[in-house]
Amino acid sequence: MKKAAILFFSIMIIALGAWSLNSFSNKISPSNTENVSSMDMKEYGNKYSDCINGSELDSFTKQVFETNFKTTKLPVKSIDKSLENYQRSLEVTIENLNAIDAHDFLHSEYERYKTEMSQETLSGVRAYYLAGAMKVCFNLDKSLNQDSNHLPQP
Repeated sequence: MKKAAILFFSIMIIALGAWSLNSFSNKISPSNTENVSSMDMKEYGNKYSDCINGSELDSFTKQVFETNFKTTKLPVKSIDKSLENYQRSLEVTIENLNAIDAHDFLHSEYERYKTEMSQETLSGVRAYYLAGAMKVCFNLDKSLNQDSNHLPQP
């Protein structure tokens, strides 16, 4: 009886091994991963084309600041303190997500703030905070892009 059980499990292990080899035959082989420098760098350059654009952020926030509050005095220190707390909170959130989810989350937060900044009844304090939050999202997105850009140069 013990011999039959051992024989049965041996056959199952061999069958499982053969099945796994067939299921991975269409995947990248180890020999293909050794030559990273042959990767098409144009394709890689387009990898982050959907990320937050810094020039768009600068022009958008400048336009909002000029139209919403040119002469208003703001409690800048307290708003900056809130933005620092928001950045720390966002950094912790990003650390707990994988790279794709982190990018998606940052992009959705950025777009949410951008949409809210487009409102005409926005106060100066709120506009300042939203612009700062957009800048935080931009900087964290940029940081994620730089951290994931570790390909060797050809």
